Amino acid sequence: MTIHPSAEAFAGVAATYERGRPEYPRGLLDWLTERGDIRAGASVVDIGAGTGKLTRLLVGHGARVIAVDPLPEMLAELENVVPQAERRLGRATALPIDDESADLAVCGQSFHWFASAEALAEIARVLRPDGSLVLVWNVRDESDPVQARLSELFERDRGDTPSHRSGVWREVMNATTRFRPDGEYTATTEQLVDRAGLIDRVESTSSVAALTGGARGELLAEVGSLVPSTGRIALRYRTDAYGYRRANGRMAP
Repeated sequence: MTIHPSAEAFAGVAATYERGRPEYPRGLLDWLTERGDIRAGASVVDIGAGTGKLTRLLVGHGARVIAVDPLPEMLAELENVVPQAERRLGRATALPIDDESADLAVCGQSFHWFASAEALAEIARVLRPDGSLVLVWNVRDESDPVQARLSELFERDRGDTPSHRSGVWREVMNATTRFRPDGEYTATTEQLVDRAGLIDRVESTSSVAALTGGARGELLAEVGSLVPSTGRIALRYRTDAYGYRRANGRMAP
């Protein structure tokens, strides 16, 4: 499986992604800890780690954390922010991880990019028997008028760019026998941004990052008009996490 062209656009906005994307709530770490996924001696693989927005939540609790991403530019930002994590260049369908060596695989804001039976086979390969897979998204709350307007702007240029909202990822998980559902977590969060912060948030979106010339500038100028020049606004999100357990026995698609 190759990298989607829209995902390649993240290489040019890695620093913007780090500045503009929201963090994950502390409660997510508490949930992972209660499940036994984060513990001393555990091995955790963050797949599609990007600049380490989820990685930074996972380190510092005695677990070995390996961040995997196909873009060196994103991993360079991750190294600056989360130097404690190991960094490896790789794709979800060809993970640079040994067989049955990981206790937990996490995908933060990434699984929709590679949701497929092929990726799940590879994730199952690196997990120990009864290991966990956790899929996490910060989902924009479109009942928030600003978020609703941003969605309108995103959709103008989305094309065939994969998205969490399409639900394809869920179809893939429902169809597999490699993993069984194992709990869910949800929380509401807010991201406080000024005008520059909102522009960073939008420019860090793959479909916007892929725009060239005046098209990107025009869209970002429209985004900037949503925030007072000397004020800030709160963007609302819902954090959703879906836990799965690797199935024992023969691994069928």
